Amino acid sequence: MSARPQQIAACASIAVLLGTSAYCGVGYLKFKHLAGSDRTAAERAERANADLQTALDRMRNELAQTQARVEIVNDEAKRQVAASDQGKSDRVAQLTRTLEQAQRDLHLADAQRATLVARLSKEAAEFADGRTKQSQAESGLDQTQKKLQQVTAERDKVAAERDHLRGRINELEQKLSLSQTRQPSRPVAEAAPAAAAPAAVASAPPPVLHSAPAAEQPRQVAVVMPSAPAAEAPRTAAAPMPAAPAVAAVDRGAFAQIERVLASTGVDVKHMFAQLGVERGLGGPFIAPPAGQTAATMSPEKTAALRNLI
Repeated sequence: MSARPQQIAACASIAVLLGTSAYCGVGYLKFKHLAGSDRTAAERAERANADLQTALDRMRNELAQTQARVEIVNDEAKRQVAASDQGKSDRVAQLTRTLEQAQRDLHLADAQRATLVARLSKEAAEFADGRTKQSQAESGLDQTQKKLQQVTAERDKVAAERDHLRGRINELEQKLSLSQTRQPSRPVAEAAPAAAAPAAVASAPPPVLHSAPAAEQPRQVAVVMPSAPAAEAPRTAAAPMPAAPAVAAVDRGAFAQIERVLASTGVDVKHMFAQLGVERGLGGPFIAPPAGQTAATMSPEKTAALRNLI
C-alpha cells in the first residue's frame, strides 16, 4: 500500500515534469515564434525605418532644392518687383514731365491762340478799314477821273481859247506892224511944257494888255528926250498909239477868267504860263519928262527906271 502512493506520486511527478516540459517546449516554441516574428518585424521596421530615412533624406534634399528654387524665385520676383517699381517710378516721372510739358504747351497754345485771335481781330479790323479805304479810294478815283475829265475838257477849251488868242494877237501884231510901216518916221513924243504935262498924263490911255505872250507882244514905248532947253521947246506932239483900240480886244478880264478856271482845276497857272512864254504885261501910260531935263541931266536912277518902264 505504501508503494502505490509512491508510484502515484512518481507518476504525478513525471506527469508534472512532462507537463512542465511540454509547457516549456510549447512556450519555447511560441517564444521562438514570437521572437522570430519580432525579429522579422524589427527587421521590417528597420527596413521601413531605413526606407523612411531615405525618403526623409530625399524629401529633405527636395525641400532644400525647393527652398533654393523658392529663394531663386523670390529673388527673381524681388528683382522683377524692384525693376518694375523702378520702371514704374521712371514711367511716373516721365509721365509727370510729359504732363508738365503738356501743361506748358497748353499754356503756350492758349497764349498763341489769344495772340492769333487778337491778330485775327486786328486783321479783320484792318481788312474792314482797308475795304473802307478802298471804297473811299474808288470813290476818290471816280471823282478824280471825273475831275480829270473836266480838267481835260477845260484844258482843251483853254488850249482852244489860247490858240484863238494867239491867232488874235498875231493878227493884231500884223496890223500893228502894218500901221507902223505906214506911219512916217518921226519922233513919237516930244518934250512938252511943264504946264501941259498933267494934261498929257490925263489924256494918256490906260494900259490894256496885262497878260500876253512875251515873245509875241512887242513893247514899243518911244521916248525922245528934248535936245533944247525948256525955253526953246514950245511945241509938244502927243505920241500916237497905233492899233491900241484893236489890242483892247484882249483885255485883262479874259486872262483873269482863264486863270481862275485853270486854278479851280488845280493847274499851276504861273508855271504853265512860264512854260508857254506868257507873262503879265509890263509898262504903263507914257509920262512926259519935266521940262528942262535932258538925257545928260537925268540921273542914272531915273534912266534905269525909264528902262524898266520900256
